[in-house]
Amino acid sequence: LLIMMFSHCVEFVISLLVLMFFAVLICTDYVLFLQAGIATGRTARLIIGTIESTTSIDVPQSVEDLVNQAADTEAGKEFFKWCAIGLAILIMLLACTACAAHKNFKTLVALLKEASQTLREMPSLLLAPLALAVSMVVTSLLLLW
Repeated sequence: LLIMMFSHCVEFVISLLVLMFFAVLICTDYVLFLQAGIATGRTARLIIGTIESTTSIDVPQSVEDLVNQAADTEAGKEFFKWCAIGLAILIMLLACTACAAHKNFKTLVALLKEASQTLREMPSLLLAPLALAVSMVVTSLLLLW
């Protein structure tokens, strides 16, 4: 059943993973800008308030503390500022790379769909690696014994 569904959801899963990757990077960059004192944290407080008011999820106090605090020293703020700028540049470069690799993602999806079709037609292919591993272990045990 999993093999049959794999070909239908592979494009969605890959797109979702790429989007989640960029969401984590953007959130990390936002936190770095907060720590550097460049961002004020109004957006984060608005998002936290929206999450708490629309759902029954309580945002941990540590998240709110992270939004409210900034680096204590000037050297710390400078460090966070350059880290945030570097990460922002990296995010832009990764976004350009993801856009350029869009055709390669389409090829990857087509290859995975073809592989799942092959596995549906010949499910015994799933047993071949297992049979090989078992035979290697048995042979090794016989030679060592």
